[in-house]
Parts: sequence; C-alpha cells; structure tokens
Amino acid sequence: MAQYVINQMDTFHGDVSFIGIPYEAFERTGHWSLWGVVRMFEAARLIGLYNGLFYYKSMEGKGIGLVVITQAVRLSPDLHRDYSLFKTLKQRYVLDIVEVGRRSFSFVTRLTNEETGQFLGEILLKYVLIDRSTRKSIPLPEAFLEKYSKHTKKEIKFRKLSIPSCPDMGKNVFKLKVLPLHSDTDRNNHVNQSGYFRFCIDCATDAALAGNYRHFTSDMCWYPVLEMNVYHANESLVNEELVVNTWQDNEDFRLIFFIIKRKDTVLFKASFLFYPEMSKRKRNSRM
Repeated sequence: MAQYVINQMDTFHGDVSFIGIPYEAFERTGHWSLWGVVRMFEAARLIGLYNGLFYYKSMEGKGIGLVVITQAVRLSPDLHRDYSLFKTLKQRYVLDIVEVGRRSFSFVTRLTNEETGQFLGEILLKYVLIDRSTRKSIPLPEAFLEKYSKHTKKEIKFRKLSIPSCPDMGKNVFKLKVLPLHSDTDRNNHVNQSGYFRFCIDCATDAALAGNYRHFTSDMCWYPVLEMNVYHANESLVNEELVVNTWQDNEDFRLIFFIIKRKDTVLFKASFLFYPEMSKRKRNSRM
C-alpha cells in the first residue's frame, strides 16, 4: 500500500490522504490511467473499511468478501490533464456511508488535491457481501442492520447515464476478445473491478483506430473520462474468454457504451462520457 495518513475515521465517515501516485497507475501516455484512478479509490475505501468504517473488519470472515455491483463516477478533466509522471499530488479522499440495505451498502468517495482543495473526482459505489465458497450474495448481519437502520440517506448528485442494450447486428458495434490472467484477479479470485475499465479503454482504442467512432480516431488513453455509470452483473474468472462490445451514441459523440460478455452471459455494462479534447503531452513526463 502506498504511504497514507488517516485524518479521521468513524463508522459513517472517513478521511484519508495519500502522498504521491504509484508508478503503475500511469499508462502509456504518461497520464494517470482510468483503471489506476479507480484502483486508488478502491485503496481509499479498503483503508476505511479496515480501520473502523462500517465496522467491516469485525464482519469479514475467511469465507466472506466484498463485491462491487454498481458505480456512478464523476471525474474532473484536470485529473488526467494535470497529473502526469513526475508531478506530485497529495490526494485526499473523503468517504461517507450514504445508504444501507439488507444485502448491500453504498457510500460516496470524494477526491481532492489536499494542498489546493481542487475537486478531482467522486464515486458513488454499492457493495454486497458474498460467500466466497458459493459465490452468492448474503444478507448483512442483523446487528449491523439494527445499528444502521436509522441512518438517513444523504443527498446524492450524480447524473444517470443510460446503458442501452447492445445492438444485435451492424458495423457500428466493435468487438474485442480478451483473456483475463491471474494478474487480473484480486482477493476474491475473480477479475478486479479496475480490470474491466482497462478492457474497455483497450477496446475503445482499437475501435477508434479502426474508424468505428465519430470524432475519436486515435489512442483513447489521451481523452479524459468525465462520467461513467457501471453495472457489474456477474464475475469473471481466470482464463475465461471475454468479448468486449462497444458502440457510440447516435446523438452525443462523447458518449460511448460497453458491454462485456462471457459467451451469452453479460458480466459488465457501462456508459462512458469522454472529454472531446486530448490531454496535452507533458514535457517533464518525456512522453
């Protein structure tokens, strides 16, 4: 884990700072990768959960894990444009539990530049508990439901991007086959949620280079992602061939859709809203 400082932590609220961005979080353009960004948000959440947030540490057992089922993401284009290799950033993540149900709980994580207060991103995420042996979701313990039953839902301001069904036929849908490897998995022995974002950007780049998109014709890593709505429908294991499908909205060229399947089973659905201008090359990143 990168160096971090816990500024505040209780059952409903967390505040964590990181010093610097891990080298592996950057992609080939020298900018902070989308999958690296969501992975850092994940790190902040886990630090919170293992240090008192939601009393999760006392709930987790050897056979129990956490799985992401939905994500709504809002990112500043500055996150991609301004923070490249060799530029320091003191990240501050503020976490708040916003909703607790019988089988799931949700919270918002907000990222800012701690030194300037600049807003960089925010993720609303829903988790479920799973039994690692059956791979099925399980209810939250009754004691936790009683403790959190009176917790009021905070106001959540996220635009809802629709995720349409994948068109059945037509040249407008681009497909990419991917094979998840052991290095793509996490403690739940399935593909980590950040891996799907990498698969999507790889597929989008191939689609852009092949001429399947309007406006976007080069490496999609150069374009900041502004918003995403994501639904994780099923899990993917090692050596299971997946097909990533992507196509562009007919009216808004910035809006690109993804559906990832294993044969006929849908695993992942998402809408990505891209910034229309490429981030500039950074001299100090040598890229």
